[in-house]
Parts: sequence; structure tokens; C-alpha cells
Amino acid sequence: MSSERPRILCVDDDPTTRGMYHSLLSRKFEVTIAITGEEALEMAQSSPPDLVLLDVELPGMRGTEVCRRLREHTGLRLTKILLVSSHKTPPDRLLGYEAGADDYVGKPFEADELLAKIRVFLRLKAAEEVERLKTDALGLLCHESRTPLNGILAPAQALLETPLTEDQRMLVSIIAECAADLHGFLEKVLLLSQFRAGTVETITTRIELEQGLETLVETASEKASKKKVTLKLRTDQPVVVAGNQDLLRLTVGAVLDNAVNYAPDGSSVEIAIRVKASVAQVVIEDTGTGIPLQLLPRLFDALSIEDLRHHQRGSSISLSLARAIARHLGGDIEAHSTETEPTRFTVRFPVVHEETVAG
Repeated sequence: MSSERPRILCVDDDPTTRGMYHSLLSRKFEVTIAITGEEALEMAQSSPPDLVLLDVELPGMRGTEVCRRLREHTGLRLTKILLVSSHKTPPDRLLGYEAGADDYVGKPFEADELLAKIRVFLRLKAAEEVERLKTDALGLLCHESRTPLNGILAPAQALLETPLTEDQRMLVSIIAECAADLHGFLEKVLLLSQFRAGTVETITTRIELEQGLETLVETASEKASKKKVTLKLRTDQPVVVAGNQDLLRLTVGAVLDNAVNYAPDGSSVEIAIRVKASVAQVVIEDTGTGIPLQLLPRLFDALSIEDLRHHQRGSSISLSLARAIARHLGGDIEAHSTETEPTRFTVRFPVVHEETVAG
């Protein structure tokens, strides 16, 4: 059998069902058969399958327990598991999903429906593998780039502290600035990939939102002053939100930086804090050219650069990371704009009332 064909592990103690699996699947898939849960676990770990058809009512170890153990194995995270059983009530299905099953197939099953489900889940697995490969590749790129970038940054910064002619200082400054920008971009890509993979763990605390924004406005003021852009911070009342100080700074800072980038010289950017129910809203509005309606849906797409006329270096990654962080903290970001109206970003965070946040 060709190893390029998808591998399906069929687990069932009934010989008739095993025969049906073999006759139905062996032409298009590489099929292996197990009779017990223990045998299935051994086979799956020695030769990871793409998909498992797993009977629930097995002798000894039940199929739901087998499913749970398969999910605990890191090498089988992307393997699709379809539980197969004559018990098809909602509680039975819920037990299967809680054990980590991707779907539930009732016995007796229709051959065409089973084949259709297998194809769907194999396509899904292939798509997930591509996404994982991209994430791993980006992570590797970021890690491998750190050493040579530090090898550029450190000497450039050291040179800036030595006597240089005006032209030399300008050239070294360009090297240092570009290396720092690239380093920051790669760090954002790495952090975004970690959020998408669900591997980021954070400690949530109480944050005085106005104080945090004042720090961000102060940081952004240098860039804003170069464009003669005025930053205005307005707040109705003191607000305490649940979040992480560093991540909140990354989130709102990315949106504020984006607003300053697109604000016309001599204009203003307004940052307002509003509270609705138990949600704090940070509304950032600039007076620049609006965003075409067709581009709004992809504004937070990390790889979208359709709007080449307005594209800023690293802006799509920054906004994508900002939304990922906001959602991780229990909030969100949305953008509103037209070509004739200012662009308005709304960043939401959950409000803290009396209780102390920890975790």
C-alpha cells in the first residue's frame, strides 16, 4: 500500500463491522484494524493514523477512554477521531465530545454518509497541518533571526556612542532603526503564532485603564509631534479592567500607533474611555482618509496588504496581534470606517467592580 494514502485505524470487536470497514475503505485508504482499546493505542502510537473510527462498546477499555488517551498523546493532536456506536442519544454524544471526539457516527451507518464524513475530516486535518506548518515555520524564522539581528543591533548602537561624522551617524542610525524594526516585527509574528496555537499563559490583574492610557499617549507623543498630530485623551470616569499590563499596552498601543500613522499632518487623534454595562471601551479615532469598505473585513488579517497605497510597515501584523490579545483577555477590537469618514477603532475589556482579579 502507498504510504501517501490517508491512514485510517478502525477499532471494533465485531468481525462483521471490521469486514465492512475493510471492503468500504481499503481501495482509497490505508486501513489498519484493531479489536481492543489497548491494541488501538499501541497501533496509533507506533504509526499515527490520520483518522480513527472508534467503537464505543469495546471489551475492556471503553472507546471513550481510548479516545481520551489518544488525545493526551502529543503526536496525535491532529488525528481525527469518529466515535461509532448504536447509542445515539444526546448524553451519549456529549460524553464522546467531552472525551475529545471530533464527531459521532451512529450504528448502523450508511456507507455513503460515513465516506462523506471521512473525506470532510481528512480535508480538515490537511488544512490544520498546513496551518501548523506555517506557524512552526514562522516560529523557527523568528528564533533563528534573533542572533544575527542582535549581531547587527549591538554594534550599531555601540557605534552611535562613538565620535562620528554627521553622514556616518545618519547611516548607522538607519542600520540600527531598520534592525530594531525587523526585530520587533519578528517578535510580533512569534507572539501572534503563540496566541493562535493557544500556548500563551497570562496572569490577570486589576488595571487602572486611564493611567495605562496616559503612559501609552506619552510614548506615542514623540512620533505624533513629528507629524504635528495632537493626541487627546478623554475619560468620563475612573475605570478598572481585568487584564495584563504588558498585553494591554501591546493591544491599545498598536491601535494608537496605527491611528498616528494614518492621521494627516497637523490633525488630531482622540482617545476616549467609555463604559457600557460591564465593558470598558477604548475608542481611538483619527481624522485621516477612511478605509474602503471592501478592505475592512481583512483589516485584522496578519498577511493582508491589499491596500498598498495606505500600507504601513508591519501594521497588519500589529493589528492582528492586537485583536488576538484583546480576545485572549476576554475583550475584542472592531473598526468602523468609510472612505468619507474618520476611522474609529473600539477596543473592549471587561470591567472590574469590587472583586480582586487573580489567576
